[in-house]
Amino acid sequence: MYIVPLALALEFEPLAAERGVSRVARGEVRSRVTDGGFLQAAKRARGSKAALAQMPIRRNAEQTWWQRRSAFCKRHRAQQKAQDAPALERSGRYQGLPTRRELAMIMWMCSSLPAARLRQIAKRL
Repeated sequence: MYIVPLALALEFEPLAAERGVSRVARGEVRSRVTDGGFLQAAKRARGSKAALAQMPIRRNAEQTWWQRRSAFCKRHRAQQKAQDAPALERSGRYQGLPTRRELAMIMWMCSSLPAARLRQIAKRL
């Protein structure tokens, strides 16, 4: 699992919006559990892992955004592996671009693909 720099994740935000991915994380839909979405919090923290590790997910919460992000990424990567699901679409309109699950992980600043590969893909967006 790779950490995706915020600037790189933001390059994929329009594609995530187009595909209806991570609506809560992107702040399009209100969360019932957190104060805003992860991507919104990451923007406030300027992508800093240290800042996210200190930022609670809501007022008076013990869980931080980095803890929540790590749990999300671990869970989705495990599901991806268990289903032997590809990171990139193999056919259709989005061929060669991240799958919906991979896009969701990117919106949480993680990926099964290294940043160098994501940068290559982002050039096509």
